[in-house]
Amino acid sequence: MDQEVLVEEQIDEGAQFLSEFAKKYSVKAAYWLMPTEDSQWYLYIASDQINDSNKRDAYREVLRLSPPLSSLFFDAFRVKLIGTDDATAMAALDIHRRFPGKIPTRYNKKSFGQMPVEGVYIYPAPIPLTSS
Repeated sequence: MDQEVLVEEQIDEGAQFLSEFAKKYSVKAAYWLMPTEDSQWYLYIASDQINDSNKRDAYREVLRLSPPLSSLFFDAFRVKLIGTDDATAMAALDIHRRFPGKIPTRYNKKSFGQMPVEGVYIYPAPIPLTSS
């Protein structure tokens, strides 16, 4: 299987999407992650406001925000919404604590939050909730 490369356009459109998504849900951590068993990148969004009771609504928001961004570089079906108690979310939050700042982090180890990975791109500092 060919491995997909994470490109700048994908990173930029992900950041644009996150800034819109954060107007409705808090985003504590966001990162592109390629699991070892898959050859595709997924945008993980960790929020303390998303749980089993409202996850469906949050995914509707993902779909609602996606059409204006539709391109070769962003796919709403590659967005994974998770809680801050997810092992990968805790790993991203730990990196934010250890390396605060406005610079993204590329994580190239073989495991991230106990998940075997090919790579991880972590957006800097959490995106604040900007509207109610």
